[in-house]
Amino acid sequence: MNPIRKAWDATWDFRKRLGLTRKRPIPLLKSDLTPAELAVLCESFDLLRPTTYLEVGVFWGGSFKRVLEHRDAAGLKTRCIGLDLWDEVRDRQANTHVSGRPNRRKVEEALRAAGLGGFELLAGNCSDLDRLFTEPVEVAFHDANHTYRAVLDDATAIGSRLVPGGRLLVHNAGRDLMPDKLYVEQDGGPNRAVNELAQSGAWELLEIRDRMAVLRKTG
Repeated sequence: MNPIRKAWDATWDFRKRLGLTRKRPIPLLKSDLTPAELAVLCESFDLLRPTTYLEVGVFWGGSFKRVLEHRDAAGLKTRCIGLDLWDEVRDRQANTHVSGRPNRRKVEEALRAAGLGGFELLAGNCSDLDRLFTEPVEVAFHDANHTYRAVLDDATAIGSRLVPGGRLLVHNAGRDLMPDKLYVEQDGGPNRAVNELAQSGAWELLEIRDRMAVLRKTG
């Protein structure tokens, strides 16, 4: 478990005695993507018209909801797969995402209540992809652990399933906006990872729009 999360959890009894454990409202189906970031995600859909879409780091389903709405409006039959640890899987890696622990059932129920279908929410890491499903992917979106090592490892795993010419969009991969600046200062974060991937020759970095990097698989 992340040591920050572990230390926070250890204070539960103390916070409960002081009445400090009131839960914040769950941000169900709320997205922190900017309009420009949502636009570049939808543009990838329009360009590639994917048969399979993979989102890693669904959290409370905000961006996933926008993708499903765009897919339906475009009349596509894309199979949309959302992968997250949820509150079911414990990750021993250092993790930038220490708040939350979204609940898969609640997210699924909220999406279906919004009239959306044709999706699956799976629990696991990117290292579990081969176990979870077998279809090739044309468009993938990564908005999970933003440490440099995690993004690099996840991109490698996703790349093994991405078709040549497929796109991987990586959130918080800029340098100047928050919280990207903090990730850059910490270990280089997603920005360092996407630039190294582009330098490898296996990927082309097409653009970084606001905080969203767009990589195209070249091989």
